[in-house]
Amino acid sequence: MTLEEFAPWLKSELERKGMSQAQLASKAGISRNAVNKYIHGKMLPTFYVFMCILDALGMKMCLQDDV
Repeated sequence: MTLEEFAPWLKSELERKGMSQAQLASKAGISRNAVNKYIHGKMLPTFYVFMCILDALGMKMCLQDDV
């Protein structure tokens, strides 16, 4: 996922789940400042932090081979 794709995706997921940036930060174990930077497209999370964000959102990552 690119920076241009991640920022709107994260913002959309927070809105869809009715979760604030502060709630996501707390559940994912990251700073609110970092969440703000992700949402505004200023940086991408590391893979580990991305996995923490998915967990906080109640999601899992599924890898698939291209068909």
